[in-house]
Amino acid sequence: STEDRAQYGPPVLGSSELSFQYQTVKELGCRLGCSTAGRLNTYGGGGFNEVLPSLPVPGTDDDTQTTVRTKLAQLKSGLWIDKQTRALFTQLTVYNLPTELLAV
Repeated sequence: STEDRAQYGPPVLGSSELSFQYQTVKELGCRLGCSTAGRLNTYGGGGFNEVLPSLPVPGTDDDTQTTVRTKLAQLKSGLWIDKQTRALFTQLTVYNLPTELLAV
């Protein structure tokens, strides 16, 4: 694979590490069917992963929408997506209250 796995982005406060860390498929908890076939290539399950909160962050007064907007602004200013980004995958889980079904 020719993917870049080096840390990048703004430094983490109080640390020598950078904000964006590569995570392997195993570190992300995937066990089976982790790759995704695209039009030009097949992408393994590892990469630079960011989770946006769906619930308020404990110990803060921020609501979830404010927290997500702040996180997206940090990703944008830190160039999380740049010229070397080959693919971006978004996963959502939606709950339908009347039917009590989850849609992934």
